[in-house]
Amino acid sequence: MKLLLLSFLLLSFSTQAQTVCTPENQLKLAQNLSKVAELEADGKSSGELVAAIGQWFIGTPYVAKTLELPGEEQLVIDLIGVDCTTYLESVIALVQLAEKCESTPEAFERELELIRYRNGQNTGYPSRLHYFS
Repeated sequence: MKLLLLSFLLLSFSTQAQTVCTPENQLKLAQNLSKVAELEADGKSSGELVAAIGQWFIGTPYVAKTLELPGEEQLVIDLIGVDCTTYLESVIALVQLAEKCESTPEAFERELELIRYRNGQNTGYPSRLHYFS
């Protein structure tokens, strides 16, 4: 089952030229999306979901500059090493998926892009929101 899910994730991300997600991150995303699908979001406040999902990252190493890749701006999905901003972006994206009862890689990409880029569209480095408010 995990191999089938991983194959699905590899195929889905290979069609997105502007998305970078290593196989290790694809597996971690699949695990988190599986937890989102099982999460009983009904009746929970956004704050309760943030607290619950935020705990999934306990023990995740701090890694600086995970978004700074050479070349044109790409949507980087990195759940195995986060900085303060990418941690918060990932938690919020997963919370939004839980609230919408969605748990697909494409939905996660969409939510992350909405959070990370001005007007929800990656149109290059200047469109990235470098400060969270």
